[in-house]
Amino acid sequence: MSFAARERQELVDTFVQLGPQAPTLCEGWTAHHLAAHLLIRERSPLAAAGMFIPALAGLTERAMQRQLERPFMDVVKQWGRGPVGVWRLLDGRANVAEHFIHHEDLRRANGLMSRRLSTADQRELYAALRTLKLMYRASSCRVELCPTGFVPISTGSVSAEDKVLIRGAVGELLLYTYQRPAEGLDFVGDATKVVRSSL
Repeated sequence: MSFAARERQELVDTFVQLGPQAPTLCEGWTAHHLAAHLLIRERSPLAAAGMFIPALAGLTERAMQRQLERPFMDVVKQWGRGPVGVWRLLDGRANVAEHFIHHEDLRRANGLMSRRLSTADQRELYAALRTLKLMYRASSCRVELCPTGFVPISTGSVSAEDKVLIRGAVGELLLYTYQRPAEGLDFVGDATKVVRSSL
């Protein structure tokens, strides 16, 4: 079973454990909002497009409202059954970061302990981090992401003289990349020059 599939199962368990009104690190969102977002992203392509295309934002809002009007466990169970259509082919790669980040959004907002990740899981997170280096493209310096146990990833303005090294666990670097609170990161250089943007 892939990391993304296992993370889906574990996130379902966390949803059940914490309930629909549990807070998340996503501002203004409860666990119910988060489950609705995950389901819409996989099952409603047009509504999901509104997450990135302002002209379609109304479709996303209406789709979210419909899911929020459904029982929380119905939404969670439907998403937990896994993707359909093209998402079934993409799940193992496209959902690594999505599932990890949102699971941590829920866990950390509710004081759950940090998890120990296997070497295999860390490899999958590292592969995801490498694909997301464009999120640093607006930085005015060269950014070196240095995940423990892995080859550093060069990003940002790679020809700039200024360089910022960011060292830490690969999962924490992934959380930092997505502008989430991260633990145990070590910065060498002027971190104010590091800019993280969406894809």
